[in-house]
Amino acid sequence: MQLLCFKDGSSGRVAAQTTMLHQTM
Repeated sequence: MQLLCFKDGSSGRVAAQTTMLHQTM
């Protein structure tokens, strides 16, 4: 999922969601 965050890092929106998921985990 980290790779997706980096790929969608440009958007920032998906990156934020991935970060939230990572924090929950």
